[in-house]
Amino acid sequence: MSFLQQLHKLFRPATIESLQADQDVEGLIAALNRNLRACQAAAEALGQIGDEQALDPLVAILESSDVHKSVARALGQIGDAQVVGPLVSALDDIPQVAAEALAEIGAPSVEPLISALHTKDLKVRWAAAEALGRVGAPAVEPLIALLDSRRKDLHPAAAWALGETGDVRGVGPLAVVLEHEDREVRRVAAIELGRLGDERAVEALIAALKDNDQEVRDVVVEALESITGQEFDDDVDRWQRWWNKRVGPED
Repeated sequence: MSFLQQLHKLFRPATIESLQADQDVEGLIAALNRNLRACQAAAEALGQIGDEQALDPLVAILESSDVHKSVARALGQIGDAQVVGPLVSALDDIPQVAAEALAEIGAPSVEPLISALHTKDLKVRWAAAEALGRVGAPAVEPLIALLDSRRKDLHPAAAWALGETGDVRGVGPLAVVLEHEDREVRRVAAIELGRLGDERAVEALIAALKDNDQEVRDVVVEALESITGQEFDDDVDRWQRWWNKRVGPED
């Protein structure tokens, strides 16, 4: 490399890639004030590095419509509970990205996400439900409480999120709402019970084969087949006979 090339390398402005490679958090924070592309790249790099020094500078530009998605993702990657509030505020503008970031933070996001389920904006509501499912275990008890609340309009999202947690504590509450007055809640509960794959739901699902809604019955059959590996279509008697043989006589 020539002397002039060495000088150029030494004095040219650092690239985002080089700043990230050097773990230069201060340099990346300064790059947040550059052009749009550099700001987005710097935010992404800061998220990957995960240094808490970046929190305040990132929060300061979270409301910028040009970079708010990159910033929200970065805040989620850093994963500090102190940014839950700003990310909740961002749900209205970027529901999916903000909810994903909140899910990354985990337990501290549960109550704000439960509150977000109360919004009338369906995009925000379902983004929050998806995030709660991703949070997993810390969201289970609040979701069970919500599923048992008087807010029946929130029951579909609560049932879906509860199943998405993958936590078997949801089996009992979801089995109960197979008798819910709302067909959508019954349908979602059956789908999620099939996804959870726990045999404790089988008896309730067999009873749900008598549901008066064909679409609900169809997903109940799918859930039973998924859990048991058996195929009796919607024949309640065959399912019941098979189940009685499997569990054996009561003591």
